[in-house]
Amino acid sequence: SDCWHYMQTGTEFIKLRGPTRHFRRLFSLDADLSHIRWTPTNKKPHKARIAIEDIREIRVGKNTEQLRHSDANYGDLQVVVLIILSELHSTSIIL
Repeated sequence: SDCWHYMQTGTEFIKLRGPTRHFRRLFSLDADLSHIRWTPTNKKPHKARIAIEDIREIRVGKNTEQLRHSDANYGDLQVVVLIILSELHSTSIIL
């Protein structure tokens, strides 16, 4: 369907790493629909991905410790936080 094609083609977001490190990345769903990947990256390809089954929770808004104390001026509806089960940390992306 068009929805799957759109998700596999990818969308640009800003990936946050700490309070001051913001990176523009293209996020996409891989061909077998099992991982979200991002490019460009300096990581090895097998590390620049998140398994769909490892996403424990998806939050909207600045509701992590890192985002609450950040000076970044993003609206609550622009922020999506993925809580990752396997690594016990969160990944914040900005729409």
